[in-house]
Amino acid sequence: MKNPRRLFLWLPLLLFGLWMVYALVGHSFVKAAYEGRSIPLLNAMIQGQELHTLSHYTGVADEIMVLLTLGLCGLFVLAYFILTPWTANRIALVIGIIFCWGILWGAEWVAKKIVRDDVLYDRTFPDDYFRRDETGLRIPNPGEYKSVSISRVTKKQLYEVTYTIDEFGRRETPIKNKTDRDQFILFLGCSYTYGEGVEDHETLPAYVGNLTEKFMPYNYGFHGRGPHDVLALLDKIDFKKEIPQKNGIAVYTFMPDHINRTVGSMSIVEWNYDHVYYAKNGNNEYERQGTFETARPFQTRLYRFLKKSSLLKMLRISLPRITQGDIALTADLIQAAASKFLKQYLHGKFVIVIYPPLPKERHLCELMAYELKKRNMTYLYYDQLFNAQEGQYAQSKEDPHPSPLAYKLLAWAIVRDLRLTGNIQP
Repeated sequence: MKNPRRLFLWLPLLLFGLWMVYALVGHSFVKAAYEGRSIPLLNAMIQGQELHTLSHYTGVADEIMVLLTLGLCGLFVLAYFILTPWTANRIALVIGIIFCWGILWGAEWVAKKIVRDDVLYDRTFPDDYFRRDETGLRIPNPGEYKSVSISRVTKKQLYEVTYTIDEFGRRETPIKNKTDRDQFILFLGCSYTYGEGVEDHETLPAYVGNLTEKFMPYNYGFHGRGPHDVLALLDKIDFKKEIPQKNGIAVYTFMPDHINRTVGSMSIVEWNYDHVYYAKNGNNEYERQGTFETARPFQTRLYRFLKKSSLLKMLRISLPRITQGDIALTADLIQAAASKFLKQYLHGKFVIVIYPPLPKERHLCELMAYELKKRNMTYLYYDQLFNAQEGQYAQSKEDPHPSPLAYKLLAWAIVRDLRLTGNIQP
């Protein structure tokens, strides 16, 4: 080629045309394949619709387009180097690029060999365990579901439990003397509320219910939820259609990882990217704006890409760095959820329970307590209740989820501090 630089005149035109076609019909093709209306080859490429919303697959298609764009750019650069004369400076540049790439690849390879997984256990759930509602919120299906956890370290079984879900997507709370309970106490939050790894009668709501004869407990927790999800749940549910008692208390169980779930950080992005996302509108009110992936696609996909790096994991680099503003945002979302609840129950009470933190997370809980106090919100901070680092208060060395003993002590403290009636002996 007489003038190789003309290659780069064609590159933007090619990319522009490619992205224009994708913008016009790309997501429509993905939607057709998701619904089984496309050609058999594309239909077969999309599986797992019961677990993922359409936005997950359109996001994957976007990622493929980004990779294709980078590939085309790399191909044009390679063609340029091949078709133009090689000078000493150009040779040095190529050698430098290869050397730097080799150093990074080698460091990544070493890090992969020595860095442990973030999660040290694998769980199994039945395929029909949960569904996504019209907002994308994960809701467990009614029925009984067995879950097994296996250690990645020892390959031994950590637990085998059964989750029983009622007609409203709540986990059952077996208690004695269900009659004469004229108020409710409903629990909101993540797996720490739901009771991951324990039986129905060993959850926090069940223990609280058995320590009081006045309040009927309801478990609205579920795996992986954070403030955005709880706000979406309160946006969706009319509790008066699901709870016969006329008034009561809502308890939100907070743990430090909820801050990461609020900001969609790199540490949890692999499974949190398609969770619901809220942001303030023009009226300064929080409204749902899709998912993390659809509301802020570049940031979410960047975090998903960086999360795969063992080198960053070894260096303990995670984005974003948690700030006081992130903690304040978490408190704002919890306050918005509280307002939704109190609109339904004007004489109700919303309480945040701060779960006993690990020593390295204590400062985050203290800052959260400060933010909640600024907002005049009722909270119970149990930093001295027990040492969460001790093995008896966790499922196992591999799994930090609360043990039945931890739930029992926390339930006793809640019943005592909220002055609920009944037997409050630990």
